[in-house]
Amino acid sequence: MRKSEGKYNIKAMAQMLGIQPGTLRAWERRYQMVEPVRNDSGHRLYTEEQLEKLKWLVEKVNQGFTISQAVSLLDNQKFVDSSILEEAPRNKPQEISNELMNALLSFDETKAHELINQAFALYTMDKVLIDVLGSILVQIGNKWENGEITTAHEHFATSILRARISTIMHSFPQTLFT
Repeated sequence: MRKSEGKYNIKAMAQMLGIQPGTLRAWERRYQMVEPVRNDSGHRLYTEEQLEKLKWLVEKVNQGFTISQAVSLLDNQKFVDSSILEEAPRNKPQEISNELMNALLSFDETKAHELINQAFALYTMDKVLIDVLGSILVQIGNKWENGEITTAHEHFATSILRARISTIMHSFPQTLFT
């Protein structure tokens, strides 16, 4: 059977993903992130690739992203294959932090957002918020206080980081923070 050939029906997919079939149909309709083939009877059949993509999305939702945020991240990342996640080196968060710091201090907003998206694609939300974004905020503050960077650098970097953190915090119910 070819990789692009559908072999899982919606019930099997829903069970493997741990979501309801209705949820899966709604995600397909609203976000068009997968388009299953249909058999002669009109029933959906999903491929291995679609299963992996949906597993990735469900994982992001379980980490606290909304489905729309997860789909947006997926679009920005061009889908991160799970085999890449398994091969990610343990010191990768530090590498991403270093690259992100360089992008921020070079005023490279596009690169900064790409690196933040990459971090969220590879690691849990709390790891990214604390180990990557939080640590960079502290480093930026220290560099500014020590006169190592300009006020423009500090404002640029903190505005990007704070905006991303704020977006995430606004996606949670307010009762979690009171």
